[in-house]
Amino acid sequence: MASSPLRDRGPKRPQTVATPRQITAEGLGEKFDELLIAATTTRRETPKEDFEKLVGELSSYANTNGLTHGYLESLLRILTLPKTSIDASKTRTLVKSLVPLERVKPSTVIHLISSLGEGEGKAAYATQALLLKWLVMVYDFLDSYAVLHQLYGILFNFLYTANLRASACHLLALCTRRKDVKPFRIQALMKLYEDHSDESGVVGLLQVYQSFYPDVILNGSRKRSVFKIWDPLWVQNAALIQSRREETPDGEDTDRELHRRRSTRILNKSKKAIVPILHTFNASENSVTLEEIDSVRSLVDNLQKLELPSQVGAVFQDDMFRNFVLLKGSDDIISRLDNWTYAALFDEYDIEIAAKSASERLEVFLKQILDYTAMGKALLPSVEDFLKEYVTTWNGKWHREAILGLLSFVPFLNHKDLKDVFFDRLESLLQNDSPEDATALIRFHTSFARNIINQRSVSPHEAPDPDIRTSLRQYFNYIDQLNSQAIINHRSQASIITIQHTALDFYEAIVKIPLTNPVFEIVYPADIIVYSSVFVGDAVGFSRLCGILADYKKAFLGHAELRSKNPDVGYIEPERPYVDHFNGFLMDISNFFWRFRCFYHDPAKDTNALGCLMKDDFVECLNAAANAREFTLNGLFTLTHSPTFSHMNTDCLRFLEERHEDTHNLVLPTRHAGPVTSKSLMGLAGDGGYSLEYRVFKVASLEYLRRKGFDGVYRLIYSTMKKLKDEAKKYNIEGMFEGLEKWSFLGSEDASGI
Repeated sequence: MASSPLRDRGPKRPQTVATPRQITAEGLGEKFDELLIAATTTRRETPKEDFEKLVGELSSYANTNGLTHGYLESLLRILTLPKTSIDASKTRTLVKSLVPLERVKPSTVIHLISSLGEGEGKAAYATQALLLKWLVMVYDFLDSYAVLHQLYGILFNFLYTANLRASACHLLALCTRRKDVKPFRIQALMKLYEDHSDESGVVGLLQVYQSFYPDVILNGSRKRSVFKIWDPLWVQNAALIQSRREETPDGEDTDRELHRRRSTRILNKSKKAIVPILHTFNASENSVTLEEIDSVRSLVDNLQKLELPSQVGAVFQDDMFRNFVLLKGSDDIISRLDNWTYAALFDEYDIEIAAKSASERLEVFLKQILDYTAMGKALLPSVEDFLKEYVTTWNGKWHREAILGLLSFVPFLNHKDLKDVFFDRLESLLQNDSPEDATALIRFHTSFARNIINQRSVSPHEAPDPDIRTSLRQYFNYIDQLNSQAIINHRSQASIITIQHTALDFYEAIVKIPLTNPVFEIVYPADIIVYSSVFVGDAVGFSRLCGILADYKKAFLGHAELRSKNPDVGYIEPERPYVDHFNGFLMDISNFFWRFRCFYHDPAKDTNALGCLMKDDFVECLNAAANAREFTLNGLFTLTHSPTFSHMNTDCLRFLEERHEDTHNLVLPTRHAGPVTSKSLMGLAGDGGYSLEYRVFKVASLEYLRRKGFDGVYRLIYSTMKKLKDEAKKYNIEGMFEGLEKWSFLGSEDASGI
């Protein structure tokens, strides 16, 4: 008797199962050859432990790397052999080793389906059941669904085979289209239902048929239809392996989206979701339903012929239905949706109250409503009614993201009413010592403000409404106070930087208000927001604040121009003290950062400077402390000596020195140690180092900061120092930084031995 190649390999080993080794792609073909030989020889000729080791190695490789089309079909051919020596456990393992590395080709599907059923040359019955389960699992990985529709009749006949019926029902439920539903198939299914009404697969497939033809009636009690994936973790792993491949090509079959939506609806039957499944019960043979729409182009082409789905609540789940409502929404559709949403929300709210715990169903539902609202930028009246009642008992934790997201779309009509109904409650829940709560509150108001601005931007020449204008000003001032309080509450905590940046998000939003709409007025940040941002020591926050102030200056100038050109529109001129106070911010930052006038305040000489609102006796104490350390207070917060930016100025000078060396092909005998002053630069030039005027270096430092992403500082200083642009052109400041992107300060340190 010929011996198996597996038998002759090496000396005899103990009768134990060997640990699978990881095989390589180069040796994979040889392993499949060995598997084929082992599968077609008798069990006595192949040692059990060698066979198990081989199966384990193949399984490990496939579930880690996936199988290409060729190897996938090789393994499938082995599994579909009429007679093999592979036992049930190894068959199960090998079927789960059919992990596709790429889209499953139609030839693979045809080969698998041809091996099913009764007759000579078919796979073993137990293997057939496993392979059909596998085909359901790879449904979303198929290269084309056309082959399933071509073989629909064959698949339908598998319903009469007991061990294939459940998986066949599942697969048919996934791929059934309205044209597949024929009277003779309905009759056959009804007969199966009479004989096997306790089988959930039959019930599920009949429900799919019923969704296309509501005349199909299921009488009597029945088991609830539940379609379950054989091994969800296997599907996740296969999806992960395929995600490592390149992006899906543009020419991919366009019906994949249709099948994805349908499979999502089928699988959702097993979940106790609030949102109903998309169905069109009043469909006729000539009508077009949303279930058949597979792309936006198809939706647009059939927009006038589409039948409205029977369950309007499905709009929260189905993207195509959502697009349909946005494109062709009517008062009737919105009214139906609003009534359905009201009932669904309050029913689930009652359940949550009774359970005294957060409802997962409500969490999912609220997020679905938020997605729909974000697309249409309008809140359903029923959702606003729900929010009014929900916030009265809300603990500030349950469904926070969805609740705050929906609240940001509440229409703005009157600040006082909103404050009484919503804002005061949110403030009591979230304005506390928790940085997470404080930032959540500020982010909510930032989103709310953005939505107000977006709504009012649609009609930029809206007739001025004094009540709306007053309410908007009150609202922006209210948020300014909230931001200020949050900064005060967290001023001594590490979270101050996070709070500060979250507050700056708000001002970056409202500084862009459409001033052409006369209902808007300019509201700039409070004193504490400005001065905490520039003195907290965060370079990014300093630059963001400077950029915001530069934008506000531009807004003031733009608003003045609008008033002069359109005196009859109704624009309100800001009060002079309000504008002067803003100018004080600009002057203070320019004084301590650029002009060596830290905390300067002399109304007789400069009517704008506020001295950063420092009291005179406190400034004297600071000056004395600086002098005791042989410093001058005026220079401590300048561009070149500021703790926030001094290290960047050192980098700037180092780059200029190295660029000078490269340009002139020399090595400087001495380098500047920093920090930079006018005197130190003069001494550096006298010692043979890089020669540069201090004034020019300051302008160069601004350019360096701009190129490093601190654009706000650059814009603010240039907006207040009118002659800087001319100086920058005179000294070709931009040209001084050619090659900065390729320059590495770390590399220059290593090269110089520092």
